[in-house]
Amino acid sequence: MMIDEQDNAILRLVKERGEAKRRRAALERELRAAGKSLCDIGGALKNSSVVRFRNGIDNVLPKLQSVPAICDLSRVTTMLEELKEVETRLAQLNRIAAEMGID
Repeated sequence: MMIDEQDNAILRLVKERGEAKRRRAALERELRAAGKSLCDIGGALKNSSVVRFRNGIDNVLPKLQSVPAICDLSRVTTMLEELKEVETRLAQLNRIAAEMGID
């Protein structure tokens, strides 16, 4: 491989790896936010008892109304699948970088 080709390959690798790391971080942030919201709702539902059911409903309804769209379970599933793909690609890029002597 010529020097220019090798430099271009390294540059592409570094850029793609940086993009993959940024996407992974964004997905992890979104998933943490979804997890926190779902945990809050789950806790409110768990703490609702038959005796305090009316108060439980009054506690849960505002939480449900303020749930971000990110908590949609199909959205969470999509994000997890994408995160899996990003992690796989990042592992490949890290192996290539190691073989090229970048890391």
